[in-house]
Amino acid sequence: MDKKSYSLSLLLLFLILPFVASSATYYSRINGNWNTASTWSIVSCAGVASGSVPGAGDNVIICSGRTVTMNGSPGNCLSLTIAGTANWTSASTTVVGLGGLILNNGSVLSGSPAGTLVVSGPMTVSAGATSTIGNVILSVTGLTTINGTFSDNNLGGSNTFTNVNLNLGGSFYNTVSETYTITGNLNTYGGDFLSSGFGATPRFNIAGDFNVVSNTCDVSRIRLTVSGTTTISGTLAINTTRGTKTFNNFIITPTGVFNSAAAEDYRINGNIQADGAFNGNLGIYTLAGVGKTISGLSSIVFDDVTCTGFYTNNASVRIMTSFRGTGTWNQGTTGTVNIETTNVNFSVTNFNASTVGNTVIYNRNGAQNIRIPTDASYSSLTISGGNTKSLVAATTLSTSLLISAATTLATSNNNILVGGNFTNNGIFTAGVATVTLNGTGIISASGLGYT
Repeated sequence: MDKKSYSLSLLLLFLILPFVASSATYYSRINGNWNTASTWSIVSCAGVASGSVPGAGDNVIICSGRTVTMNGSPGNCLSLTIAGTANWTSASTTVVGLGGLILNNGSVLSGSPAGTLVVSGPMTVSAGATSTIGNVILSVTGLTTINGTFSDNNLGGSNTFTNVNLNLGGSFYNTVSETYTITGNLNTYGGDFLSSGFGATPRFNIAGDFNVVSNTCDVSRIRLTVSGTTTISGTLAINTTRGTKTFNNFIITPTGVFNSAAAEDYRINGNIQADGAFNGNLGIYTLAGVGKTISGLSSIVFDDVTCTGFYTNNASVRIMTSFRGTGTWNQGTTGTVNIETTNVNFSVTNFNASTVGNTVIYNRNGAQNIRIPTDASYSSLTISGGNTKSLVAATTLSTSLLISAATTLATSNNNILVGGNFTNNGIFTAGVATVTLNGTGIISASGLGYT
């Protein structure tokens, strides 16, 4: 090595050494203030007192059974691990660097008034741990990983995260109705959202995507708003009614299950794609998007639908109790809709069914009226479910008509035009109506015939 290179290396070494030498790990050896040197040891939780306080380049461990008070000093550090209590007695800000925040069992973040903890790196709640926060403004830029229980017991303060991974065995637990803001994505691999009693219904606002990656995630006990795409590859479960769940695009992959076992309120502002199990059950669904689609390989079961937007259905949909709203439901080329509602509950303002290829099935186990679509005609119409289905006006079908066994289609003396196949496996009561078969389809009958 020449003299010039050797001198440069020495210079770099002398520049780096002060920073390396100043990096240390501080342990809270007693209860005390952050900015008091005797609070700390650089040896262990029971070590001798340090001659200094932690700095922005140091690692800090608040030991189990110890309380460190943020009493006016900002208290910055590179990383912070808590097994005891960090307590703010002033509205000051503590900044944790890229080393991040680790919350071990028994850790507590508290404040009076609310302090602020800003974490530039990741935050982790350790597996098996219970960590409690109350009246602290927490903001985490790095990835937040919940392996244990993260509990909030105070409405003061706030919780803001960028991206969150909720793992199997992890949970958010609330005794108050706190608000959580996630500016990025929430990914669940199991885990849960828990609360104590019906008095605590926390709110989670997710600006990015909500991904149920695997296992079961129960969001029964929270209010939830997702601005990005919700993708369910595990199981998303709702078992109680605790507040509206609002989604944008809603996707169930072939391995996914959506199961609403309660009459919860749902608002969907985007597309619905169901390639896995969509068990809407008793849920109340408002479809509010404009220019959106319903698609997928699996059947979708709704109990109550209020369409206030514009949706084109290219899936197989069953609507059991109510089909209402001031919006537009448009049957796409591959769409099938089973309508089991009473006449008064089938009142969606615009119902379009003329697109060739779609099928509308009136399937109530009882009498129903056959509504005239907003766009004037049906493509394929199936009458089933037993009892009598009645035309309310002259009706046009461009493709086919199927009357299922044990079911009667009564024209009520209204004319009917069928452009394709006419299959009667039940009873067709024409009365004095004119029946026009103007297609090249097949006419077949195996039911009780025509009157």
